[in-house]
Amino acid sequence: VRREGEAGRGGLLQGAATPDALAHGVMNWLDSAQRNPAKIGALQETFTALHHELLRDTATLATLTLALCAKKLAIIVGMRIIETAKIIGMTPA
Repeated sequence: VRREGEAGRGGLLQGAATPDALAHGVMNWLDSAQRNPAKIGALQETFTALHHELLRDTATLATLTLALCAKKLAIIVGMRIIETAKIIGMTPA
């Protein structure tokens, strides 16, 4: 998962994800634990952030987002009705 502001990284997608390529990638990561612990720490932070993001109450967040969109739409429609009433010389009751 690429986050906003993150630089692109190489990866194994589709046809490139062969057993040999995956094994080579895993071995590189295991070797990195000794040579570059900060790289492993950064990966752990990324997965921890992703874990917390997946724990969010997405059903409630989606409901609130839809409610906000509906409210904005109702305001826009209401404004159009008032504008149209003014144009044709009627005032809303």
